[in-house]
Amino acid sequence: MQNRKLVKSEQELAEAVSLFKNYSEIAIDTESNGLYAYRERVCLIQIATADQCFIIDTLSIPDMSPLADMLSDRNVLKIIHGSDYDLRCLDRDYGFNLQSIFDTQIGARFLGDTRPNLGSVLDIYLSVQIKKSHKLQTSNWGLRPLSSEALEYAASDVEYLIDLHKELTRRLKELDRATWVKEECQRLEQIRHTEPVSPDIAFLNLKGSRKLTPRGLSMLKELFLWRDTKASVKDVPPSRIVTNDELIEICLQASSIRSSDKVTIRKVLTEIGNSVIPYNYLDDILNTLVLSVDTPEVHRPEQRRLNTFSDPEAKDRLQLLKQWRKNKSARLSLDPSLIWPVKSLERIAIQTDQWETEITDLQNSSVRSWQITEFSAELQNLILNNTQ
Repeated sequence: MQNRKLVKSEQELAEAVSLFKNYSEIAIDTESNGLYAYRERVCLIQIATADQCFIIDTLSIPDMSPLADMLSDRNVLKIIHGSDYDLRCLDRDYGFNLQSIFDTQIGARFLGDTRPNLGSVLDIYLSVQIKKSHKLQTSNWGLRPLSSEALEYAASDVEYLIDLHKELTRRLKELDRATWVKEECQRLEQIRHTEPVSPDIAFLNLKGSRKLTPRGLSMLKELFLWRDTKASVKDVPPSRIVTNDELIEICLQASSIRSSDKVTIRKVLTEIGNSVIPYNYLDDILNTLVLSVDTPEVHRPEQRRLNTFSDPEAKDRLQLLKQWRKNKSARLSLDPSLIWPVKSLERIAIQTDQWETEITDLQNSSVRSWQITEFSAELQNLILNNTQ
């Protein structure tokens, strides 16, 4: 176990940043309170060096900017496990854009691991077992003070990553896959936070919403907007007001209502039962549904789906390409998605006059350079042998 330090002030952060300058690689992770807050925040940033672990209490430090230069310094390798979420959170809250990244989850995937969670990866490659309590995984990291168990949990996410990086890199080099992972990790540098879809249209994305009639969709929209406002005021996730499944069930049951009479609507809601409608919000839901009855029906925008594989020959070509990918992934013990993007295979199958550009263009945004180097010749032979 490394020496651990809880950083709770700007002075302590400045001292930690000064120490980081002595290292060419650090491990990093974050903990956030998204399960408990409407406006999610990063609550901890854990940074480990070869011999120390710093747990930075971001809620106690108004200015986190001293970390910016180190995190964007290409001469300092940032080792993270499953980085996508952390990168988006750090960009959202602080504008931090990490450069020079090694994601140990990606590294493990390129060694053939199909379930590369941190616990299993540490066990496989370092024979290290860490305790991952579900209670702590889902705990409210915004609460203070932090328990010793919480600090232990947070530290364990980074303390072994530097050693893990070394072992993964050694094995990747043995398989000549280190450059593959390097390119994948370079792409992580482009990840940025994206704002969520506006509530005015986000309700259309709820699972089960396609079951609703236009009247039911208008009810869902009004309830969705009400829930979002309520959650914002209470600063809790919307699902803690009413779950998505509950919203859909309410609208399925109530969408047959044509009257705006509260007595009629309350009767329908009563039939749905308290198991679906939270009692605390019964009146709010009632009033919202009354208003929704008089609002225009909502019609889901039509999605034009072109049957791109109506051509039997194109369909056969795609099956051939997918089979090639499946066979190649089996030989390399890799997930098929790592071999070649399926969207690219679809374009090759359809656009027979442009396939050569698809498999050789280094500017192709979906196909990696390493994939083109490793597999384009095989793909070319496969295509030529089956289009003559």
